[in-house]
Amino acid sequence: MERRRFLAAGGVGASGLLAGCTDVLGDDDSVPERDPANEVADSIATAVGLTNTAALSLDSVDTGFEEPDTIEFDEDEPRDRLTEARTALEDAEADDDGSRETEIAAVRAYIGIVESMIDMFVELLDGASELSDSDESFDPDDIDRLRGSITAARDPIERAVSARTAGSEHRDSADESALTDLDAEFKTVTDGFDELVSFTDGFDVLTTGYATLLDGVEYVETAQDQFSAEEYDDARVGFADATAAFDTANSTFSDGQSDAHEELDGEFDRATGRSDSLIRLSSSHESMLDGRELLEDGKEEFENEEFGAASAAFSGAQEEFTAASEELDAEPQPEGEFDAEFNQAQCRADNLGEAADEFAAAADAADQGNFIEADQRFENGEDALEAAENC
Repeated sequence: MERRRFLAAGGVGASGLLAGCTDVLGDDDSVPERDPANEVADSIATAVGLTNTAALSLDSVDTGFEEPDTIEFDEDEPRDRLTEARTALEDAEADDDGSRETEIAAVRAYIGIVESMIDMFVELLDGASELSDSDESFDPDDIDRLRGSITAARDPIERAVSARTAGSEHRDSADESALTDLDAEFKTVTDGFDELVSFTDGFDVLTTGYATLLDGVEYVETAQDQFSAEEYDDARVGFADATAAFDTANSTFSDGQSDAHEELDGEFDRATGRSDSLIRLSSSHESMLDGRELLEDGKEEFENEEFGAASAAFSGAQEEFTAASEELDAEPQPEGEFDAEFNQAQCRADNLGEAADEFAAAADAADQGNFIEADQRFENGEDALEAAENC
């Protein structure tokens, strides 16, 4: 990601920064008579100038969320400016005769917008730092670390979302015309606010989707073990749950990318690629389980010497195993991720497909009265089944 500037270059100009700094040194030594109206105006202008200065602090960031740990941002200074701005606004409100209520309310909303920007930025830095672990690897061996990373990222991201909501409410209530007349950099600040919102929305979607994706990975791991233990009914439930979780995560990523900042496109592409590949991994096992059920039906028909029905069942099983193999080959999974799981699944699909072929040939041979060939092909099928179990 390139260097982020949440306020347009030069947007918060000298006039905005100096708002409220009126001429305090007159040409004579006389003490002017106190004019509450002027003091209200000065206090309002001071609040605007301090808020402009606080907003400008976000423009000094030297890098993007791709390397959050390298960003140096001292939030205390802009927060102090906002505290001073609120104090000035309270002074204005105390001295106001009611004629400046609109301006005071507008500046209060302006302060709220800038405060929400600082809140979002600080929380996004924490969230992005935690989420960066998912860039390194995404593998079952790292499931606990990844779960901890995503869980840790959710807390600051949820706080950023809360700040976004508060900022949006302030923005909706702000009087743009009044603020512009007061030299507030409203347009520049709200453009920066929108940009931070797009990052907040993006990280919210990414962390939510990854949490669901990790649920699916755990389902797959359990179902893989059940498949190996020939607990096929339980494995079927596990793979179905995994596919549903991966589908949900994929929809979360796909639907949320349009509202996210374009600089997060790489993160979304990576996340979508992971969910796509994991859908294929779990659904291919569902196809294999459907095929295994047909194999069992075919073997039962074979034992009952219903060779035509057996051949049809074995052919149906072969179609399921071919579908599983094609799913696994459809497109490569993210490089270096889930290699062992995909290799095991491909081994299973290939050997189960060979078993179905041999069983179908055995049924056809038996149907033609060639029982010697039928016995040999059936034995070959059993060998292929054993090979699938040993994948």
